[in-house]
Amino acid sequence: MIATSVSEFLWTEAIATSIYIHNRIPNKKATEITACEAIFGRKPEIGHIKNFGCTAYQHIPKQQRGAWDAKCIKTILVGYDSVSSNYLLYDPERQTINIARNVTFKEKAVEYF
Repeated sequence: MIATSVSEFLWTEAIATSIYIHNRIPNKKATEITACEAIFGRKPEIGHIKNFGCTAYQHIPKQQRGAWDAKCIKTILVGYDSVSSNYLLYDPERQTINIARNVTFKEKAVEYF
C-alpha cells in the first residue's frame, strides 16, 4: 500500500478486501473449512477474485453514452461488493468509487495511485 502511494481513504477498502478474501480461504486453525462455509454451509466461490489494485475497464452501457463516446472507463479494482457479485472500482479521474459487474481486468497492470 505504501509503495503504490495509495490515498488514505482507499486503505479502508484494502482492509475490507483482505477480510473478504480471508473469509473465503482456509486458515491455519481450520484447514478443512472456510469461515463462509462454516456460516452458510457451502463452499464460497472464489473465481471472481482478482489482484487488488489491478487495472479494470468498466463498461459503459449504451443508454449512458453517445455514439462517439468511449465504451469503457479505466478504473482500479479496490474491492468487492458485500451483498452482490459486483466489484468496487476506483475512478481516479472523477475520484469516485463505482460498483459494477461488467468489467474487463488487466491483472498484470497494477496502477500506482
